[in-house]
Amino acid sequence: MMEKMTYIVYLPKLTFMSHLTREQRYTICTMLQNGYPQCEIARVINKDKSVVSREIRRNADARSGQYRDDLAHRKYLKRQAYKAKPCPSGYVCQPGYVDKMSKEWHWLAGCVIPP
Repeated sequence: MMEKMTYIVYLPKLTFMSHLTREQRYTICTMLQNGYPQCEIARVINKDKSVVSREIRRNADARSGQYRDDLAHRKYLKRQAYKAKPCPSGYVCQPGYVDKMSKEWHWLAGCVIPP
């Protein structure tokens, strides 16, 4: 007579909607250079394969087409700088402008009065 067996399978929870870290970008770059497929890279960094695909497509070098982690991180930081930042003073933050009168309120790029 066969006994009933129970198998416990561990499936890690994939995080879909969070930003990639610099270490994850380095892992993507290294694994791509070693010939790993995107689905395996996604499993290692605990992200969905669409996140890896989008990261490679968005941040690859325009001239050579190769993915480099340092270039990808610089592109990410540049995109983040263009986004309007919320500020406790109620103004809209603009990159590159620092309001010296109320510097303690401006934690990133400073604020200007919206037009």
